[in-house]
Amino acid sequence: MLRDGPMPRKRSEPSQPAAKGGAGLRRVAGESSGAVWLPAAVAVLVTSRFFLPAESAAQGETLWIVLLWLICGLAWLFDASRNGDDVGRPDWLGGAIALLVGGHVASALSVLLTEGHKRAALNMLWEWVGVAVAAVLIRAVMRTRSGRDQLLSMILISGVVLSGLGLWQHFVWYPRIASQFAELETLQSELRRAEPTGDAAANRSRLRRVEALRREIGWTPETDGPSGRMFRDRVQASTEPIGRFALANTFAGLLLVTLFLGLGAVIAAVRRGSKFLTWGGVLIGLLIVGYCLWLTKSRTAWVGVIGGLAVLGLFVRRERFGRGPSRWVVVGVAVVLIGMPLAAAL
Repeated sequence: MLRDGPMPRKRSEPSQPAAKGGAGLRRVAGESSGAVWLPAAVAVLVTSRFFLPAESAAQGETLWIVLLWLICGLAWLFDASRNGDDVGRPDWLGGAIALLVGGHVASALSVLLTEGHKRAALNMLWEWVGVAVAAVLIRAVMRTRSGRDQLLSMILISGVVLSGLGLWQHFVWYPRIASQFAELETLQSELRRAEPTGDAAANRSRLRRVEALRREIGWTPETDGPSGRMFRDRVQASTEPIGRFALANTFAGLLLVTLFLGLGAVIAAVRRGSKFLTWGGVLIGLLIVGYCLWLTKSRTAWVGVIGGLAVLGLFVRRERFGRGPSRWVVVGVAVVLIGMPLAAAL
């Protein structure tokens, strides 16, 4: 009787947690009806930012993305409450995100309550609210293998597409627009030197060509000021690809993230013994990304490459030898991560 008594308790104790755990696993695996759309929606919303000028956020031109984030967040909360799922617990990463977003929201509120550009402050307040919602949904998606794969695939595809755009800018767009600017300056100089009693037909032809060049370049009377001249000088003196950003350094940062994510995916595929056709296409895309990154001539990005390789080396060493890095290795990597940005700033 003493042996028979505990046996039902031993069988019944894991049964209840197993049922709860099974429901949790179904949610994590994305088998519930509401979770199917979330990874795809998050992947599309994250990568859509890569194709829109970030400088337009203060003007409110990207608030439609914030609205979509809020809609997705509300739908996700509704789905979680309906299925009784846990939406997550506070942790150090969530606290860091809250501090980051809270600081910007407080700054925007101070402008709204005092003086400043209130419209831009209100737009950026909503942008940072969208960042908070995006962070929560991204973390929810990253809990599942399928969600991670979808997000990684969309980032890699977007990075390769933007790298192709960068190569086109370097080899086609910059030379063409520089030649158009040179022709425009030549024609305008000839028109200024032309005599009033000179060849009227030739002057009219030059004037038509000047107007056509202005339309092709997108030149307007408003761009004849200092900003327009700076843009013209930059185009004529630089060929660094910028993608959909205003600065080559910003574009290089995106390419750098794409490069390391793709490199990690290739390494994981090789270790799993996958065929070359599985990861070969990713490797070719990474070569395009790496070449475009080289063309940006961004010293900051190459500092990131060195730092990323150092951190990657630490993880590889730990996985290969089954133990963490030595104290001096950690110190060396820290020196690299701290010293390289200082060297790049010189």
